[in-house]
Amino acid sequence: MLPDTQYPLAGAKPQAKTRNLDIIFYHCHFFIDLWVLWKGYPLFIMLLKLFLAFTLIPVAEIYLFIKIGGSIGAFNTVILVILTAFAGAYLAKMQGLQTMLRVRASLEQGILPKEELVDALLIFIAGIVLLTPGFLTDAFGLVLLYPTSRYWIKRYLRQRFDQWIQSQDVNITRF
Repeated sequence: MLPDTQYPLAGAKPQAKTRNLDIIFYHCHFFIDLWVLWKGYPLFIMLLKLFLAFTLIPVAEIYLFIKIGGSIGAFNTVILVILTAFAGAYLAKMQGLQTMLRVRASLEQGILPKEELVDALLIFIAGIVLLTPGFLTDAFGLVLLYPTSRYWIKRYLRQRFDQWIQSQDVNITRF
């Protein structure tokens, strides 16, 4: 029997005929709420993706730390992570300065620096990811810093932006 505090109505116990349905609903309402959120709100999908990103990526990073630490040693693994952070910060700084010079040159010519601003955003994200300790994040950051891969990522983002503009499917949710 469920304690009185577990019923949604202030301590009211259900009648004998409806008790089973109330218990089933009480235990399933969480999943029903999840289903309603999943079907109706893109915010829930975004939060689910963020939750998975913040749980699965650290687990994969820890796994890689253990595997690499087992093969090259713990001290060498820590040194490697620190060196990749410094090297990534240096590369992001150099690429960022080059991009800002291109932005300035475009503005001086009276041209809107669309591509350069997207480059600057991707380089900024790469710098943040490279400063995060881990081998997967470092690999992703280096991919963002490499100009050829950044071109393809910009192309994909441009297609997504065009789809959002054409479908007018941009939602801004405020808390």
